[in-house]
Amino acid sequence: MATERLIPAVPYLRSLLKRRETTLFLYLAAFILFATPVRAQLLYGSLTGNVADTSGAAIPQAKVVLLEMSKGITQEATTDGSGVYRFSELLPGDYKVTISA
Repeated sequence: MATERLIPAVPYLRSLLKRRETTLFLYLAAFILFATPVRAQLLYGSLTGNVADTSGAAIPQAKVVLLEMSKGITQEATTDGSGVYRFSELLPGDYKVTISA
């Protein structure tokens, strides 16, 4: 008698497991498809500027020196043809900019 009760339960258990597997698969697929990348806060900044004369004309090839005041670390850049310079990956702090043409 006990075996007769288990036989009808087996198809039910199989269908229950398939539903759970399907549900898990759908949740996993939705998570992968709709997950957006999360960006962490960056500790770096950048500094960009233009070097021009009194008439407003760009000064190409000007030397720009950036001094980090607390550590005394310097970085150098040269302006491009439009007079633009850029320093990237700067840590927070106080900086002094010196430009010479």
